[in-house]
Amino acid sequence: SWNKLVAGDVANLEGSGSVFEVDDANDELRERCTALDIHPTALLWGDGCDTNAAPAGHDDWLQALGKARVQPAYRSLRLRVVDLRWQVDKDTLTLNFGLTRGAFATSVLREIANTTDFVSRNNPTEIQHESP
Repeated sequence: SWNKLVAGDVANLEGSGSVFEVDDANDELRERCTALDIHPTALLWGDGCDTNAAPAGHDDWLQALGKARVQPAYRSLRLRVVDLRWQVDKDTLTLNFGLTRGAFATSVLREIANTTDFVSRNNPTEIQHESP
């Protein structure tokens, strides 16, 4: 899961590249995960990864990553947005926020602006698309 730890997960310590395997998702680790101090991760495939565990249909990509000697790595499945502030002036929304090293503001903005899924699930007949 993207927001809960289970035994066997690899977790990331907030604000660092440090990762560790979760042997036991005990109360302390679950509390730290809830507090955004540690995060579940996902593997970025690279050279030496077990291709038997790879998602089906991506053999070409895995071979290319191996050939290029791309090193595998783990990345957090979530990120902490800090000091979020906003201001609205007429037709302009200005956002200010901080992120940890390695996080991208464009990812945050995409999630803020992506309302289509929510709208389509809750009001499927009210979706209107404007032509460019």
